[in-house]
Amino acid sequence: MKRGEYSEAPVPDLIFLDVHMPMLTGLEVLREVPSARKLPICVLTGSNAERELFRKEFGIGSSNYLTKPLTRESLLACLRGHRHLQALAEDLATA
Repeated sequence: MKRGEYSEAPVPDLIFLDVHMPMLTGLEVLREVPSARKLPICVLTGSNAERELFRKEFGIGSSNYLTKPLTRESLLACLRGHRHLQALAEDLATA
C-alpha cells in the first residue's frame, strides 16, 4: 500500500537493495514496506549469510540474490528471475 505523496507512484521495474546500508539493513527496509513480497527485488550483499532470511521472510529466490562484486552472469540471472525482465536479460546476453 502506497501512502501520502507516493500513493500514485508507479511500481518500479526492479529494485537493487543493498543488505548493508549505513542507516538500516536491507531486511529492515523491507520490513517497513507493506507489499515487499510483491516487489521485484535483487538483493546485493558481500556475503551469503543473509540469503536464508530473505528467502524465508520475503520469498526472494537464489537467482535474485547477488554477491558483490557482481558479474555479468549473476546480473543476467537476477533479471531472468523476474518474468517482466526476461526479454531484457536475453537482449543483454546477446549484446
